[in-house]
Amino acid sequence: MDANLVIDRNYAATPSVKSVLRHHRRSFMGCFACRLRKNIPYKSFKQWKRNPEKEKTNEIAGIMAGYITNYYDFITTAPPSMYRDPNNYCCYKLCETISAMVKIPFIISFQQRENKHSHGRFDSIRAEKPLFVPGWDYRGKSILFVDDFITSGMTAKNCYEALRGCNNHVDGLIYCAS
Repeated sequence: MDANLVIDRNYAATPSVKSVLRHHRRSFMGCFACRLRKNIPYKSFKQWKRNPEKEKTNEIAGIMAGYITNYYDFITTAPPSMYRDPNNYCCYKLCETISAMVKIPFIISFQQRENKHSHGRFDSIRAEKPLFVPGWDYRGKSILFVDDFITSGMTAKNCYEALRGCNNHVDGLIYCAS
């Protein structure tokens, strides 16, 4: 077994679901971990991304909250694509729910993308660098970056670099990887 893989024996879904937590040392300078799932029911996951129902959001947030053992000044996430509704954005809903569970504030750090049409490997590679929301001025903080899915890792990497560029310590936790 790879030394970077840890089987999550506390995962309470079906016994046939294997789950691992993988540290992304090669991709990031901070501590980034992906909570991997085999045989992701992608159709229902994609449906949740479009309309993040509370029950599924609570399930994912509950799983992720169990991995948060350090204190952070706040939690943040990647910006929504240009066609996403920020009021119903799955990552915002996920971060809000985790925030309520672990009592760490959720702060929106990045503006909605103006030229990234959708999520996916090639859209992330071509997208502009994320821009901070106007008035965002957090420096020297300990930040937990949360995301729901990773394909190429470019969005997470760009967000990480922007946050680190402000002299912040950034750890990351991502729910699934493809």
